[in-house]
Amino acid sequence: MNESDSKKINFNKSTLFSLKAELLKKQEEVKGKKNLPQHKIDNFKPSIKTTDGNQSEFKKEKRSLRDNLKAVDTDELEACRKSKLALEKKAQLYDHLSDAVGDSKLASQFLVDFKEKKQQDTSTAETNHTEDNETVSTTHDEGDDGEWVQFTDCLGRTRKCLKSDLDLYKNRDEELLKAMPRKQGSVDDTEPQITEQPEKTILVQKTNDYLQSLRDKWEEKEKELLAKVKDIHYQDLLFDEARMHGIGYYSFSTDETERQKQMAELMKRRQETLQAQREAEEIRKKRDELVAARVAAARARQRMRAGLPSEDAEDRKDAFLES
Repeated sequence: MNESDSKKINFNKSTLFSLKAELLKKQEEVKGKKNLPQHKIDNFKPSIKTTDGNQSEFKKEKRSLRDNLKAVDTDELEACRKSKLALEKKAQLYDHLSDAVGDSKLASQFLVDFKEKKQQDTSTAETNHTEDNETVSTTHDEGDDGEWVQFTDCLGRTRKCLKSDLDLYKNRDEELLKAMPRKQGSVDDTEPQITEQPEKTILVQKTNDYLQSLRDKWEEKEKELLAKVKDIHYQDLLFDEARMHGIGYYSFSTDETERQKQMAELMKRRQETLQAQREAEEIRKKRDELVAARVAAARARQRMRAGLPSEDAEDRKDAFLES
């Protein structure tokens, strides 16, 4: 067989014309699109490729960072607020303990002796005040420097100052003389001095009021117990104290009538519980007897099959129950 005969293709002429017409049509479309302005190289603008996945991830990261910053800011503000409240309470307590009263019951709970500390601070302040505030008893200096004057203060010290500042030192010395008997207390001063106590802080005042209300309540309860004719029970002695009780603890009423009703209800529940326990025990015994009878019957059948003499049913039942 020739190679030319094997590769010969048979086709219709109309099909060839249709294919050529379609090819010409496509060529015309390509030429038309090339002539459009957006397809020219001068008007070409490369597009920035950004995938939707990257944009969404960037938004998520940005949003999560903002949320984290907000959460951190909220936590820091809350911590600062709590720290500020704690410091304010400590400052109020310190002011109360270090005031001039000195008889606070809370002072015994701390190692610092606030009374002695207050006295030391007072003496230090007085020493500094006397160094800055000097007065009286002036004598003019007859020397060359006529603008300077020499004077003796209230403590007996000889000092110098400008003549223009002499009136200022006099006024300060008068203030010091008025303040010294109140703070130091001279020996010659026999008149009693009344010192005004500073107002207590709100925190300490509330604590004292609460403790006083508890004392009044306990005293009232004690009077009621002393006047009580009947028995005194455990519930009468609690005084609303926070005590730990077991799981079986039952809080009875302090009223005697209500307590009797609660006791009757408790005894009723107890009898019902005991009755239920007895019934459960009887049911268990009946079930054990039924199982023992079945076991005895099964043993009897086995002995009959083996040709052995039968045992007494009651003996087998008792042996099973004992085991």
